[in-house]
Amino acid sequence: MLKAFGFYKETNVPKRMELLTKTFNYKSQEHLDFIQNRITRFKQAQAALYNYDNTIISSLTVGLVFYAGGSIIPFLPSFAISIGGFSYASYLVGNREQAGLVRPYREALTDLIEVYQWSMGNKTDTWWKLGVLEIQDLILTLGPMVRKETIAVWEEKDLQPGALLSRGKEPTEAFKTKATEFAAGTQMQSIWFAVYGENGNDDILGMATAYLKHTAQGAAEKYAPAPLAGYLGLR
Repeated sequence: MLKAFGFYKETNVPKRMELLTKTFNYKSQEHLDFIQNRITRFKQAQAALYNYDNTIISSLTVGLVFYAGGSIIPFLPSFAISIGGFSYASYLVGNREQAGLVRPYREALTDLIEVYQWSMGNKTDTWWKLGVLEIQDLILTLGPMVRKETIAVWEEKDLQPGALLSRGKEPTEAFKTKATEFAAGTQMQSIWFAVYGENGNDDILGMATAYLKHTAQGAAEKYAPAPLAGYLGLR
């Protein structure tokens, strides 16, 4: 039903491949292609789930905005639109599990953690591995979704250029910045980490409500007239 109305698009997720039994070799194209397969699977599963959940948040936003506006200046269509927004959000939340997006996302995240531990967990040749594009892509993709203890297997010296040696793709300053943030656990401070991150609770409704309240509070403090801010209990 949702696909019929175009609310989210089905993506062709690559077929899952079992973890290779060989020891990871950063020079092996077969191994790098395997890593890329799992990165692609995760990104597509993530995009599908985010698209669905963004529709929930958008519907809640519509409901909140028109409900607040209709309370200040009573206008029947505003309440009707508000009810429609809340009702549709409720419908989506109720059918979130049945939409078949949460489980593939969790499986793809688990697989991505697995391939990261396979390729980087033994902490050998780390300096060389960080000069491989597929490894850099893996870190940038997985880093926001896992705890610092899971992602940070490198040392500071591994991020720096060699004095006499050179590697395939020297990490950029932007990559080094993100790697440093991951190692510090900055990603775990996001309110969305509890939903989508490692060992997340998948409670999109609770987190979306908290997010909208936070967003509405900031908007009210900046722009909303006193009656609206007071109505929302934001001051």
